[in-house]
Amino acid sequence: LLHLYPTPPPPRNRPRDQDPRSRSPGTTRRAHKVTTLRRLASTTGGAGFPHAEQGHESGDLPFIKVSDFNHAGNERVITTCNNWVTKETARRLRATVVPSGSVLLPKVGAALLGNARRIVRQPSVFDNNILGVVPEKISSRYLHYWLTTVDAVQFAKPGPVPSMDDSAILNLRVPVVRQHEQRAIADYLDTETNHIDTLITKKRRMIELLERRLRITARELTTRSGATGPLRRFVRRVKTGTTPPASELGDLHGSDVAWYSPGDVGPSLRMYPPARSLTLRALSEGWTPEFPTDSTLIVGIGATAGHVGHNFSRSTGNQQMTCITPNVRILPKFLSWQLWARSDELRETAPYTTLPILNNEFLRSTLIVVPSLTSQEAVVDQLDRSADRLLATAKGLGIQIGLLLERRQSLITQAVMGELAAPSLTKAAFREPQSP
Repeated sequence: LLHLYPTPPPPRNRPRDQDPRSRSPGTTRRAHKVTTLRRLASTTGGAGFPHAEQGHESGDLPFIKVSDFNHAGNERVITTCNNWVTKETARRLRATVVPSGSVLLPKVGAALLGNARRIVRQPSVFDNNILGVVPEKISSRYLHYWLTTVDAVQFAKPGPVPSMDDSAILNLRVPVVRQHEQRAIADYLDTETNHIDTLITKKRRMIELLERRLRITARELTTRSGATGPLRRFVRRVKTGTTPPASELGDLHGSDVAWYSPGDVGPSLRMYPPARSLTLRALSEGWTPEFPTDSTLIVGIGATAGHVGHNFSRSTGNQQMTCITPNVRILPKFLSWQLWARSDELRETAPYTTLPILNNEFLRSTLIVVPSLTSQEAVVDQLDRSADRLLATAKGLGIQIGLLLERRQSLITQAVMGELAAPSLTKAAFREPQSP
């Protein structure tokens, strides 16, 4: 898969300046024309999507949001969507319908910098966080691949929330080849990137299975014997974090204390470096509660409710994070491992509105199993060592995934820019269509 196709030797009698291999790096293999995107495609913005209109699972048109980009199966083409609307609703919302083959990309916020690009396979509408690029004189798949080579950072408007306007996209210069060549390039990239994507999926699946096996082991080891009782018997405090008032928050931002949020909870009890931190004044003046060292952190509400991490240093958290401080009857890490192993159970048994809510009373009432301290120490030691091995393996797989992603992007860039001397792009693929 990572094989670099050999470049065939230049024909005899060809002057060196006509040999593609003699060109300087960055120039194209073929004499691609370059023009602005506005000559080849048009753009359209999305529409506001009131909450009252959301949640319908059927209708005339899919109403696409950025979150739909992340669904399994939507990595390249939008095949599933959480929200549908009727044509009448689309007209009332003044949502522009884009045709099949249009390319969507995020236009606001952090998602913009992720450079996600998706093709719609049917007429669709979308919200105002998305920009639609409608191909007119360019192949849809070729346009999609070319857009993946464009880094949104270069034309994003600076500010607290990055954004871009239509003109930034339309003024970009596109390498253009004939329609049948565009199709040949897209066919080649479809085949090659599918191979790479399959490998990446398998490696990610391997990481998921390793963590699942650790979770099963942790559940077995932490619950197989011991006294059973509600969590309140074995903890000193269950405390949920807060967000300081907006009028104070600016002055409280600092680097003294981690201010955790759900996105900071990593795999196997690890906590990622926090996205935000506060000054010690946030704790001393009571704006946020202190989460003590060696305590259990759990996401109490939201899409990741039930995710568990271990607090290795003094910290605090927002209103979605809850800290559980154990008493002397249970080791902090043992409690963290047991709740981590049972995270799915916690989600399934928690009270629901639209999302599970693991409130403090629910957590205090949760039954846990507590063996002797000696047994707890042995279990913690075994699980810590297993987690270290898992993370080492996952790190190696992550490096391989990164290299595959780099190779994937390199193939796309080289093919679109005409720099790739692959057999399928130098022979039959570029022959002119034969007349019948």
